[in-house]
Amino acid sequence: MTEVISNIELQEIERKIEMRRKSLYSLIDDNYDFTDKTMVLESQKLDKLLNIYEKLKKTVH
Repeated sequence: MTEVISNIELQEIERKIEMRRKSLYSLIDDNYDFTDKTMVLESQKLDKLLNIYEKLKKTVH
């Protein structure tokens, strides 16, 4: 069974991605240490969200 995702759900994911991106950018502005654990974790979370988003976007017409 395939679950259909709505545009509203997609927009919510876009919003979360944007929030994470801003959070990551503020971390970058605050400290340029890319080995920082928080920085690495936030970056990985953003990557995962973006991957999910791209897959979901293809299912929404």
